[in-house]
Amino acid sequence: MPDVHNRESGADAHRLAPAAPDEEHVYGACSPGWHSAAGHGEALADWIAVLRAAGVDRVCSLQPGAECAGDCDAAYADAFGDDRVLHAPVPDGHLVGPALLDRELLPFLDEAAAADERVVVYCLDGIGRTGQVLAAWLAHDRGYGPERAIETVEETGRKPREPVRRGNSTEQELHDLLAVFG
Repeated sequence: MPDVHNRESGADAHRLAPAAPDEEHVYGACSPGWHSAAGHGEALADWIAVLRAAGVDRVCSLQPGAECAGDCDAAYADAFGDDRVLHAPVPDGHLVGPALLDRELLPFLDEAAAADERVVVYCLDGIGRTGQVLAAWLAHDRGYGPERAIETVEETGRKPREPVRRGNSTEQELHDLLAVFG
């Protein structure tokens, strides 16, 4: 698979990085255009091109509709295929719901891994909500305990503790959420 750490690929500009240093399938990123002053259409096209060049086959958006101007889901379906796009909105600064993880997010990531495909999970800045899903993946797929999953994801620059920092949940609630999937 292509090297997502190649600086010329634009991966750094999109915060494209694996859930853990040795992860092959599940990646995180920021939203199209988050880092750019480009117009929405141009930023979306660039984001998709960078993901495709990095070997990404599936896209999982955590953004509520208002956070992604334009028709992102339609553009993703055109680029990746209808069955390779999941839109699972999570409010910014809040914990991802356990039912959403159990019924939609983790099965979508499992399908990608089983098919030996790369999937990118993203939210607006690719930090908080994305970090939670990547930590849940590590607990689910690798059996990481909550603290190890959180720390591993934090080492990649994500902040799964963002809802705790904002006062929308407690550290214990985050740990309990991850423990369900470990």
